[in-house]
Amino acid sequence: MTGRALLTKTEREVLTRARGSDAYRSTVRTRLRRRIGELEADVALLEAHEPELLDRLRDVIK
Repeated sequence: MTGRALLTKTEREVLTRARGSDAYRSTVRTRLRRRIGELEADVALLEAHEPELLDRLRDVIK
């Protein structure tokens, strides 16, 4: 895996409690909520301009 989708490698580790404090876990959860919120604009763009990619995204998140 390269780069990130919604989470970085470090954020994944924090959420699985492999590293980081409770405070940092809370920060990661807040970042993730914001990113999920930003997906709405991305979905609208894909729907208008790249429907095949949107279908792929939907397949992945089912």
